[in-house]
Amino acid sequence: MNEISGIAKDRTVQSADELTEAVVIPVEAYICADYARAERDKLWRKTWLQAGRVEEIAEVGDFMTFDILDDSVIIARSAPDRISAYHNVCMHRGRKLVDTPKGERNATGKKMQFRCGFHGWRYDLDGACIHIAEQQDWNGALTPENTHLPEVRVDTWGGWVFVNLDPEAGPLRDYLEPMATMVEPFEPQNMRFRWRKWFVADCNWKVAMEAFNETYHVETTHPEFMKFGQFRGWAKNRGLHSNIGYDAPKGMDEDKAKLRLGAGADPRQSTAEMQLYTWENANTNTTRTLVDAALRL
Repeated sequence: MNEISGIAKDRTVQSADELTEAVVIPVEAYICADYARAERDKLWRKTWLQAGRVEEIAEVGDFMTFDILDDSVIIARSAPDRISAYHNVCMHRGRKLVDTPKGERNATGKKMQFRCGFHGWRYDLDGACIHIAEQQDWNGALTPENTHLPEVRVDTWGGWVFVNLDPEAGPLRDYLEPMATMVEPFEPQNMRFRWRKWFVADCNWKVAMEAFNETYHVETTHPEFMKFGQFRGWAKNRGLHSNIGYDAPKGMDEDKAKLRLGAGADPRQSTAEMQLYTWENANTNTTRTLVDAALRL
């Protein structure tokens, strides 16, 4: 199927509130190549993308690559207080400067310059071309301007590194609000991964993401959690973003459910059991701090 149905070609959504009306999602959204190309041009190349963590490029020369469909970006610590990002492509013949090792999600390492493996052009950490073999043969046609790697917008928030392929995009902070203000009290910049695993799912990206945007499936998919209490899931719009949580069914203390407290004769006991079970079995949706607090209760 080559035609795209269900896409508002010239509509830009300004708030998640615009998406609250019930709609029928066309099957093309999951299987149509033209739809995927439209997403590349109108979504991935226009929005802020989470590319990695600040601690992954802590020292000058540390770098990582970030790939999204046809686009590849080099993100490097170019100075103690500066992160630079540019397209991962040599300005000579378009070869990738940094290849992703087989079986890896991206390339990481430490370099003070990037050398093209085809003709040996070299670039510094700011993307400037610093070596061209036999440059005089171009009779002055090569300049610092037309050999500089195309820059990519880069910014950080909460310990995360974000890139944006659109030079006209608005500031990262504006894009993240009001989520950023809501989350900052939890100090995400001080958090670290407990574990991380990369794999390729044999499905459209939206299928993989959708389960993490709602709690409607929990009672059926994860019934083992229901023994700790009954929780009614909700989702609320937050500008371009949304968050999910839990409300109490009638007859329960609402604040209790919002804090993910358990039920039973002693809610403190079931709360501790639920947090510990989540930590040891799901390995997600909680932190060591929350587990320790529940155990102290």
